[in-house]
Amino acid sequence: MENESYLRAARGGQAWAQTKLGMKYVMQDNIALLGEGLFWLNAAADQNDAEALRVLSALSYQGRGMDQSDKEAFVYMRRAADLGSPEAQYELAMMLAKGIGMPRDTGAALIWARKAAEQGNINAQMYVGRELIASVEQERKNEGAAFLQKAALAGQAQAALFLAGVFSAGQFGLAKDEKRAEQLLLPAAEQGNADCQFMLAALYQNGEAFADRRDQVYKWLSQSAEGGNEKAKEVIRQAMEAR
Repeated sequence: MENESYLRAARGGQAWAQTKLGMKYVMQDNIALLGEGLFWLNAAADQNDAEALRVLSALSYQGRGMDQSDKEAFVYMRRAADLGSPEAQYELAMMLAKGIGMPRDTGAALIWARKAAEQGNINAQMYVGRELIASVEQERKNEGAAFLQKAALAGQAQAALFLAGVFSAGQFGLAKDEKRAEQLLLPAAEQGNADCQFMLAALYQNGEAFADRRDQVYKWLSQSAEGGNEKAKEVIRQAMEAR
């Protein structure tokens, strides 16, 4: 029933339906459906549907249903990025950073990733943040920290871990701020992220600002171990052997 409604809308020229139908077909292991999926995706791409262009880029890169071509994959992704898709802008940035379809260009990669980051793409925020925080200019360092914090607040645990490490040790020329590191780690730790739990335990164990949190070290360490963190398991094992 759902396919029929998509098909009616696709035949009526609605790009969103052409994309939905095309994606549904190309994901199936059926050569006939793959060809039909490509037909609908190209129809949507002709109407400048960014999602269809992203899928065509992936198919071209994989050589699925069409000749494998990094250059064509780049062209499709660039069209989608030009249409303002933050996902495409980030993916284009990664292609530029890795030299896929075009010569490697980290400057252009940062420009496109920033466009995506400013639209809220958390992976782009992570990438831009890490690039800027390592620069020599203090203003860019601060901007990098701000992008990383946005990603962390949006639930990107790797951004929280990275930035917490920066502030807990005062890295990259930024002032040491253990309280800020705690603020970054605590939400993800409370939601069950084992790596953030382990880092929070270490912060409470060794942090100058957390003499009053020492009694919480084992709580977070044990939760981290239960969540599968191997370092936490090893610390607990060594502590038990030392008794």
